[in-house]
Amino acid sequence: MRRQAAIEPFVMALQSTTIPHLRGDSTVLPSTVLENLAARFRPGGLFLMVLRQDGTVVYHDAGAGVFFERSAVPPAYLSVFSPDYDRLAFSGGAGLHVTPKLRVDVGAAFALPTTIDVSTSEARLPKVSALRVSVPDDETPINAGRYKMSTLTAGLGARYLFQ
Repeated sequence: MRRQAAIEPFVMALQSTTIPHLRGDSTVLPSTVLENLAARFRPGGLFLMVLRQDGTVVYHDAGAGVFFERSAVPPAYLSVFSPDYDRLAFSGGAGLHVTPKLRVDVGAAFALPTTIDVSTSEARLPKVSALRVSVPDDETPINAGRYKMSTLTAGLGARYLFQ
């Protein structure tokens, strides 16, 4: 049996807010979120290359990896505000030792595109209004649909040794 986090209903009173629509009592609806344990697999490697140019030694770092990660969010709770999905991604990067104390790095990771379909029968996220303190009249879940996701992440960094 999977563990779950349960939120009990309670009333929250907002009194000293400057926005008039947010004053008053707000009811937090009960909900339950099942834990979806994540499985991860991340092999990779980092390599140091020593190149000689005109009698000068130049150090280069290179790295590559692949990882697979299962989503911790069940499809019933998927939202465009929290796009968590099963990922198979490839990453790579390189570093250049500009001086013995300064290294500049660049890297990128790409997660392959994934499509997740959430049917109206399995959708669980209700409509939430940040500007209303009352419970919405319509409690129909709004997260049903087809989600298409991929990720491209790039990074640039520098490291300096002060010693």
